[in-house]
Amino acid sequence: MWTISALGMTGFAILAIGPLIHLIRRQVFAPTNRVFRLIGKLQQSGLMNPALSRQLMGLSAARFAIQVLMAGQTAEAIGVHIPLWHLAAAMPFVIIACVIVVTPGGLGVNELSYAATLHLFGTPLNVGAQWALANRVLVASSCLVVAACAISLLGLSRIITPDRQAELMQEDLP
Repeated sequence: MWTISALGMTGFAILAIGPLIHLIRRQVFAPTNRVFRLIGKLQQSGLMNPALSRQLMGLSAARFAIQVLMAGQTAEAIGVHIPLWHLAAAMPFVIIACVIVVTPGGLGVNELSYAATLHLFGTPLNVGAQWALANRVLVASSCLVVAACAISLLGLSRIITPDRQAELMQEDLP
């Protein structure tokens, strides 16, 4: 049921973007307050393009689906059963909690939010807490792996570039 309503709302949002942008454009002709002036600036920037907005909405929906599938794989990896719709329904609450939190990286708040919202949707609290901690460890370790790869590529580019420049200079010499 949740999946059907989520897909319906996503479809409605994608279809409603164009008319809503046209409505906003009509409202901005005489910007009298600060909000309308900001919307007017957005209109001039090109971000109020309905086609671009639909593409961004599609990318956002695809990103959300991938995150839900990754969360499901995390649950399978640690051997707990959490329905995908529980994970998908909990994510918006966790994202909102992460935005307003004062701890660095949402440390502790993300885990508490996941465990509490999963519990509200029917997952046992100990299972939700176990999954939330495992998810934090996997996310942190994947960030460290990506950072290590980026640093090594940066180091290689700095090593290779001077050597390549020296080779090119030697080829130019008679």
